[in-house]
Amino acid sequence: METYAERFKLSQTLDEVLEIYRDAENFLKRDDGEKQELSKPVRDILLFIQNHYAEDITLDQIARTVELSRTYVSGLFKKELGVNLTNYITNYRIEKAKELLRETNLKSYEIAEKVGFLDESYFSRSFKKVTGMSPNAYKRGQRP
Repeated sequence: METYAERFKLSQTLDEVLEIYRDAENFLKRDDGEKQELSKPVRDILLFIQNHYAEDITLDQIARTVELSRTYVSGLFKKELGVNLTNYITNYRIEKAKELLRETNLKSYEIAEKVGFLDESYFSRSFKKVTGMSPNAYKRGQRP
């Protein structure tokens, strides 16, 4: 939830606030609409991602951190959050990249490196896939 609070503070438009609210709401609800408490392993995984997103994170590292099998970690994460682990990490990195694009004058390749993408081209493709625009267009303020 800390990530959502940070995103709310940084939001600049009502559309951004609504998107963050919907993300948080989906994060906290199960399919039947009841609120759910996240398990300790999933909370630990989220904390690990928050602290290590700029590094090359592997499923093996995460599994070792929470002392569970890779298969169990993947299934549990998907079950509780409704998104697979790889997509969550990518989206988390893109959110961090958006912050840097708004708040700094760093070049796209510098931001890619700071948020854990080893290849600037892959970062640009991922950013566009998630946001619908290139990092440079986002930086120029052409946000949807």
